[in-house]
Amino acid sequence: MKSSSFIRFWTDLFFRPKKFFETNWKDKSLYLRYFPLAFLIYGTAFGIDRLDYAFFKADVIGGDSAIFNSIINSWGGYWLVAIVGGMAGGYLIYLIGSWFFNLRLKLSKGTSDMEKSRFIFLYSSVIPSSIIIFITLVSTLFEDKPYEMNYEFIVWDIISIFLMIFILFYSVYVSYTGVRTITDVSKWPSVFWFLILPVIYYFLQLLSIVKILFVF
Repeated sequence: MKSSSFIRFWTDLFFRPKKFFETNWKDKSLYLRYFPLAFLIYGTAFGIDRLDYAFFKADVIGGDSAIFNSIINSWGGYWLVAIVGGMAGGYLIYLIGSWFFNLRLKLSKGTSDMEKSRFIFLYSSVIPSSIIIFITLVSTLFEDKPYEMNYEFIVWDIISIFLMIFILFYSVYVSYTGVRTITDVSKWPSVFWFLILPVIYYFLQLLSIVKILFVF
């Protein structure tokens, strides 16, 4: 019974977000039970993202090149820092992110509700976070270390980039679905604050990365 509840909980999040938010807001037992796992996924992915950016900055933009010879550039050290550091740093981002999420609820003419904001923010963030972890796990199996200078792209890298782009935009839809399902926001303001604005934000981020790669 527990295993079926576990599977149903996470498959609903990924594939039936409307049902997920509707069901788990009425009965909060499962989402509270799985909160530690959700936060572990979120925090670890945040740590991975920060480490990858540090390597990218050192290699492409011009950061501290000593990172390539540090323990962080071994899979053991990388995962340790990603999990421990990510959980610590991720908690602050979680608080800030859910606060801003709640602000957007109010700007969408909805009722301020931090519990709902944290619920939707965290669980919609689990979707891209889990893909980040999955991609990194695959890299762990097939690559000698986290980052190689002058690395040549392979087919998996191209697949993972397109997968990540798709999942980022899909998570925006999941977040918007949660907002429309369990809050009292007005339709068109929520479309702007929870669909249009996040899509523009991610698009500009992707554009800036492409620009940096072509310049350098």
